[in-house]
Amino acid sequence: MPRWHEGYICDVEYTAGFMREMTPAWLAFVALLLGHHAPDPAGRLHIADLGCGHAITDAVVAASYPGAEVWALDFAPPHVESGRRLAGLSGLANLHVEERSFADLARAARGTWPEFDIVTLHGVWSWITPATAEHVVGFIDRFLRPGGLVYVSSNTLAGWASMLPLQRLMHGMARSGPDRADAAAQAAVALLLRLREGRAAFFAQNPAAAARLDALRNADPRYLAHEYLHAHWHPVSMGDVATALARAKCEFLGSAVITDNIIEAVVPAPLVETVKALGDPLLQEMVGDLASARPFRRDIYRRGAGRLTVAETQDRLDRLSIAGLGQPSDPGHASDFASAQIAGRPELYAPLLERLAEGPLPLRAAMAMPCLRAASMVDVLQAFALLVSGGRAHPVLEAPAGSGAARRLNVALAGLNALGVERPLLAAPVIGSAIDADAVEVMAVGELLAGAAPDPVALTDRVGAALARAGRAVQHDGVMIADPAEARRRLAETIGGMLSGRVPVFRRLGILDG
Repeated sequence: MPRWHEGYICDVEYTAGFMREMTPAWLAFVALLLGHHAPDPAGRLHIADLGCGHAITDAVVAASYPGAEVWALDFAPPHVESGRRLAGLSGLANLHVEERSFADLARAARGTWPEFDIVTLHGVWSWITPATAEHVVGFIDRFLRPGGLVYVSSNTLAGWASMLPLQRLMHGMARSGPDRADAAAQAAVALLLRLREGRAAFFAQNPAAAARLDALRNADPRYLAHEYLHAHWHPVSMGDVATALARAKCEFLGSAVITDNIIEAVVPAPLVETVKALGDPLLQEMVGDLASARPFRRDIYRRGAGRLTVAETQDRLDRLSIAGLGQPSDPGHASDFASAQIAGRPELYAPLLERLAEGPLPLRAAMAMPCLRAASMVDVLQAFALLVSGGRAHPVLEAPAGSGAARRLNVALAGLNALGVERPLLAAPVIGSAIDADAVEVMAVGELLAGAAPDPVALTDRVGAALARAGRAVQHDGVMIADPAEARRRLAETIGGMLSGRVPVFRRLGILDG
């Protein structure tokens, strides 16, 4: 493997994903819940994404926040090429995708880059050496402005400890064989499964590792390669990350996962008071990782404390709105709540979900609803927070920008999906974020944005023809449908369901005209 890789997997591209927690509106909402100032999403933001991959999240941010300048930085040429292609197809002049290593960034003198309001790193910290982590800290120290935020995610030592021996075996197999990384990862998983089935003692003594193998059996080979085959892969302690970022004057605010900031949602009930009694937030987080075996963290740090006053908090709450994302309306759905200890309250969630189906809902308007007048602001705000955390709603930008850039991005995403390049999302300018959508939905939205009528038969013909040109088959439950008549029936069913159920949501979120 060429030396420039530095042990990082580069013969297989990373999967392309979108991270809502890295968007300015999400970060501002979580900072508000935690009582801190955040960069104004409507302001002139400068954002750097270190280790950007395909720059999907960066493209959504650049399209949704026209006042922002976004630098997407990665040292792998295929990722940079992919990000530049998307920026070019979308006409995003405020998205700068550049090939830079962390060592390059560490050597940059002050003035080389602007002062950034937000610096993000998704997953990177678990894959780099301590020396490379110092390069990252040095960059943040020189180029994050006072009051700026850092988003950093990582695999936790508490959640991944039992996987350490398995990862080293997988890495060793890949290093010793001639196969490409994705094939080597699959071969390594197959060997581990044989060891487990042959009753290797390690798996009896480490049931968590044994259980995780089932998830790896059907995982995307690209994910396996990038998650497990890096030479410097290492889960980390949250305390070590906090100590490193403190050298850049960055203080831990909390988790970008809203419910992770609620002790009752993280640790078993018998340990709640034990954790609270610790007092020190960092120690509470480290103990919480052990108590929950939390595998992954998404944390927010700030350069300077920057606490909101009571009046500032009230001002922001007065301007807070959320929008529904069109998810199923069962208010007690388990995915909304991380723990039975903070289970949903139907008397709050049911009317809120019903009202969100009409359009964005301000906090003040929610409190004025007849059925919620007896609820306190704290109750309604917690309901907002949990609906957002569970994927039922999202904070709304106070002044949503024109949707032109987001729509150009969605047309580009539709074109890429039609070519067989998987980009399963749609930019939603009202919330300054994106929502998941399968390839058929993205291509259908692309047709509608290009002027096609919302006719199910015509759209089925158009999308079906695009799939055929790309050599892609219609699928149902992950299985390709060989029979042409059945494939068309299934495609028409999907398109019809989208037009009746999803298009109203797309309109409320600014994806399509209202």
